[in-house]
Amino acid sequence: MKPIKIISAMTTGLNPAFGKVQNVDIEDRPLGQGGFGEVYRAMGINGRTSTAQVVKLLTDNGCGMAQRGFETIQELQRRLNKKNAELLQSAGRGLLDQIPALVGAPQFSFEGTLEGRRVVGYSANDLTAMGMEDFGRILEDDAKIRQFQSLPLASRMRIASHLVNAFQFLSTEARFIHADIKAEALFVGAKQLRCAVIDFDSGALARDPNDKPTTFGTRQDWLAPEIVKQLDASGNTTRAVKVDLFSDIWSVNVAIHYLLFGFHPFFFLTEISERSMSAYFQRFQWPQAYPKFQYFRREYIALHREYEVFLRTKLPAEVLGRFSLTFNKGYLDPTARTTYGQWKSVLRTVNRPEIRMFSADRLFVDDARPVRLSWEVRGARRLELLGVGEVTGLRSIDVKVRRDTVFTLVLTPDEGPPLQKSLKVQVCKDPPKIQSFVAGTDYLDMPVPVRLAWNVSGAERVEIDNGIGDVTSKSHVDMLPRHDCVFTLTATSPFGLEARASVTVRVSKAPPSIIYFKSDRSFLDDSKPVELAWKVSDDAHDVTIDRLGPVPREGRTRIAQRTDTAYNLRATSYFGYSSGKCLEVRVSKEPPRIETFAAHPLFVREGAETEIRWKVTGAERVVIEPKICSVGAEGSLKIRIGQEAQFELCAESYFGVQATARLVVRVLKATTLAADSATKLAARRPVGSWHPTVLDTRWTTLPATGTPSAPSSAGFRRGPIG
Repeated sequence: MKPIKIISAMTTGLNPAFGKVQNVDIEDRPLGQGGFGEVYRAMGINGRTSTAQVVKLLTDNGCGMAQRGFETIQELQRRLNKKNAELLQSAGRGLLDQIPALVGAPQFSFEGTLEGRRVVGYSANDLTAMGMEDFGRILEDDAKIRQFQSLPLASRMRIASHLVNAFQFLSTEARFIHADIKAEALFVGAKQLRCAVIDFDSGALARDPNDKPTTFGTRQDWLAPEIVKQLDASGNTTRAVKVDLFSDIWSVNVAIHYLLFGFHPFFFLTEISERSMSAYFQRFQWPQAYPKFQYFRREYIALHREYEVFLRTKLPAEVLGRFSLTFNKGYLDPTARTTYGQWKSVLRTVNRPEIRMFSADRLFVDDARPVRLSWEVRGARRLELLGVGEVTGLRSIDVKVRRDTVFTLVLTPDEGPPLQKSLKVQVCKDPPKIQSFVAGTDYLDMPVPVRLAWNVSGAERVEIDNGIGDVTSKSHVDMLPRHDCVFTLTATSPFGLEARASVTVRVSKAPPSIIYFKSDRSFLDDSKPVELAWKVSDDAHDVTIDRLGPVPREGRTRIAQRTDTAYNLRATSYFGYSSGKCLEVRVSKEPPRIETFAAHPLFVREGAETEIRWKVTGAERVVIEPKICSVGAEGSLKIRIGQEAQFELCAESYFGVQATARLVVRVLKATTLAADSATKLAARRPVGSWHPTVLDTRWTTLPATGTPSAPSSAGFRRGPIG
């Protein structure tokens, strides 16, 4: 993006947004360039996003061409500004409203600096953003020119009338001579049936109708013969030419021909020059020519023949007469050329505002298909369907009709009051017909979908309640309700009328049957798992067993059970009705049996060993504390005693019932008499004899309360010590 710092600026007064311009940002690269300057798209004006503008920077040829073009633009701005103010005051409609082909006129001109150098130029509306296209590009594209030529002749004459109106104003009101009318200086909107003129910097301003100011020109085929002669003159290196209002008239006549046909009026000649045209007019009158003529393009023999036939048979005689006068006598005599006023009169006559036809493909609507409205008009500056919108450039439109509607086509001409024509389209007042709405069954005892089917006519929308929704494009739907349901079908016509029908589907209230639910044992006295087995009827949708969760309808499983447990089986149908059965399995409350828990000897000298022996039956875990912890159900250990020690044995059954026993081992002091006596007494005993002594063997049982934790002395309850 490149910034232009504005030194001075002048507005044309056509857009209040450009009353004061201080800076303009343009794209880095131009959209296009020609002999008079480069065109850029404006990215921002005064730091704000551009309102669809293009900027033309004028270039110099070394002879002051840029400055002259800049002064021409500013003088044209003053004249346009003055006329715009007069029109607003007198008619309430500005210049662009009354002469839309001037929409490409300068909006503001400026002098500024760009990248450190002085520049002059002006801004104009971006016509591409307004839906119009460079006419030069249309002519270069075969597909586009064919599309343009396919427009009705009246529509093309309508576009030409816009051009004529613009140049009549420029010549009579502004006394402006464009001097460079060509395809690239025109933009065409085929849909809007309008055109616009651009590139005003190459022109000149006349003081009076006979003034011949000087400007710079470039060679192109639309120029008047007298301008081409000046450009071809030897020594005219600056391309300076004298122009007048008649030179523009020739170019506008050529432009009208291009707009009607898409090619030059002398397309059949190999060249358009002073020598070729002199030879042509010595033998022929436009549009005549013969293939043997030395400047005739032989590849156009068939096209020229077709062209002549069209001019004689289909082109209005008034239009052909004006072309003939201009391209024959007017070639050398500028005063004989068809003027803008004459063209305006001719085009107004052949393109007189008229609504020739306005119809609908049907006036009574009984279905959802849109109604096609069609029309034939001429002379329309704007065409509108009230309640629908603008339809300028169209010949038909499809409209959805949902109620009785009066359609009014309004034609707004360039001059005079609007024309209008109306027609009424009525809609059917009958609701849709529901021939049938049935269910495959009205009672469900198994979870099998029921089919709802219907036959409806005259409906735009069909829907069913209870969560089914829109079924317009269907004739049936499968549904599986969980409870009694009334299904209501609503059919709505394109015109808002409704019809309804209902069907009822009931569901079974019977719960599933529990065929059996059993266990292999009802009382457990060992660690062997209990086996559960069950079977329920086929109408069960969900089957659950406490502690197991969802299970199949039939099965068996083993469970390691440690506490009294009630197993509850519940079978539920798809429709929410259930049955249940409870199964109780109890466990043994008997504690383990401690057969032996003793130490030998019970009295030992300090630092001597004693041997602890035990035997337990019916225990899953056996623990001796302290120090020994988990042990087997039967065994012995030798322990060195330093001081009196107390040991406790705790045995726990598989179901968590506990039994405990305690014993105490005492230490004898060597200095005491009691110890000596005891030693002597022990010496009298036979060697190898064993006298187990249990100081305290009392059972402590705990109720089974669940699956015990991992073996640990902390899990046992101690019994009382005597």
